[in-house]
Amino acid sequence: MRAQGGGLWIVNDANATIAGNLIVGNSAGCGGGIYWLIPSSHPRLVNNTIAANDSANGSGLFADGFDADAEVSNNIVVAAAGQTAIVAATSTT
Repeated sequence: MRAQGGGLWIVNDANATIAGNLIVGNSAGCGGGIYWLIPSSHPRLVNNTIAANDSANGSGLFADGFDADAEVSNNIVVAAAGQTAIVAATSTT
């Protein structure tokens, strides 16, 4: 099992557009489906299905950093039983 981002791992400046994907069956300690830690970029997560991933800390998506301009829209994100689908952490730096 990966420590972060079982399906997708994004860090630093990444103006990624993640659109139209099926992200399933991944596991990580943090962000089973997707993990991002972005200091100043503007990622877009649009029209994805994120399900059947495993993580105690955001089974679908773990988002951290200065992501006020991130777009997360029109996604289906399903958590495993007893897990949280989306975790939006607050960065202090």
